[in-house]
Amino acid sequence: MMEKHSRYTLLLDLYGELLTEKQRSLIDQYYNYDLSMQEIAENEGISKQAVYDSLKRSEQSLMKTEEKLKLLERHLAMEEDFKSLYKKLDAICQEKTKEASITSLCDIKDELKLLINKYTGG
Repeated sequence: MMEKHSRYTLLLDLYGELLTEKQRSLIDQYYNYDLSMQEIAENEGISKQAVYDSLKRSEQSLMKTEEKLKLLERHLAMEEDFKSLYKKLDAICQEKTKEASITSLCDIKDELKLLINKYTGG
């Protein structure tokens, strides 16, 4: 499971434009600039409670959007699939025989075709 901080940073990148400008600013300061709620409150001239409330609403909004669209889930799955293919290709580069390399490359080609269909629908 992805760390909460990293997850919200990615969700902000994906869906941040769906938040209000103020929400986007506060959550950006909190997650991307690693400011405390107190520091954000001082910067914005609002209470720490107001920062907390806004962050919670923003987080909920980002999570609801992800639950519906699943762009982050898809992105992470693609990342893992391509890392796996890279490792297989790297192993082929270490193989000593041409025949083994050719067979392995054909297997990877088939896997890549499946991934293309999985992620593009065709």
